[in-house]
Amino acid sequence: MKVLIVEDDELFSGRLEMLVENLGYQLAGVAANSEVALRIARETPPDLLLLDIHIQGEYDGIELAGLIQKDHPV
Repeated sequence: MKVLIVEDDELFSGRLEMLVENLGYQLAGVAANSEVALRIARETPPDLLLLDIHIQGEYDGIELAGLIQKDHPV
């Protein structure tokens, strides 16, 4: 299972990254804003999204989830 983490707080995203890896899941990527998250999602489609609702970029976490869902069922 590939997990994409979208979180603009570096400390929190680092902890999530360690948790995902410790649980044995593959990391699709880590993004701090919606533009990077969309690029990662298109290059390495994730199976699971861990999204902060209030992120930097053009889209918030809820809008971002909808955009990723259109391209790849998550």
